[in-house]
Parts: sequence; structure tokens; C-alpha cells
Amino acid sequence: VKSINAYNDMLENGFTEEQCIKHLWAVSRDNARTPMQWSNSINAGFSNSKPWIGINPNYKYINVEDQINDKESILNFYKDMIRIRKNNPILIYGEYKLILENHDKIYAYIREINEEKFIIITNLSENKAQYK
Repeated sequence: VKSINAYNDMLENGFTEEQCIKHLWAVSRDNARTPMQWSNSINAGFSNSKPWIGINPNYKYINVEDQINDKESILNFYKDMIRIRKNNPILIYGEYKLILENHDKIYAYIREINEEKFIIITNLSENKAQYK
């Protein structure tokens, strides 16, 4: 509703439809509120009825059912990360120490309690990065 009102207000203030839509895609949360894509079946397995908001057409190849069966999927990656965090309290309660403050590609830190340590090194770029 908020997006519809904003769209109408912008039109009344002289913006074009294209400008309104472009603005709403940038600031609205509606584009993230599509029905959960459970499977590649009708309505993405979300409902037997047509949902009030459109379903992303990519549900045929991006859905939970397919991700469950793919060991390399984003779903399984996050399930692994959650399991690792739950099984290692140091990742929750350990003291945080940033390792590289000014690296443009790598975000790295240590979580530490007593003598126990986890070193987390992530490459935030699309290219290979080196850490020394």
C-alpha cells in the first residue's frame, strides 16, 4: 500500500511512470516480498490459490526443493554456517578482533576466548585475493 501511495504521489508531482518504478525498485521492500518459492510446481508450491503478489518467474529453477538436493546450493551453505555457529560458542561469545582494517578485498577477523581461536577470512570481491 505504501508503495502504491508513493507511486501515485510521484505521478501527481510530475514524475514519469518509468521514474516512479525505478525509484520504487530502489527503495521499496515489495520486491523482496514475493511468495516463498518452495518448488517448481504451480504457484511455486506456495499456495493452491493465486497469491495476491506476483511470483518471481525464476521459481522453475530457483526453489527450495531444488536447493535441498544440491550440496553446493546457497540454502545448504547457510545451513552449514548456522550449524558451525551453533556448535562453536566462540563464534557467538568470543572477543572480536579485526585483522585487516584497510584491505580493499578481504574482511578478516579473529574470535577468541581464552586459548581458543577462530580466524575468519572472507574475500568480498569477485576476483581472487591474497592474504599474507
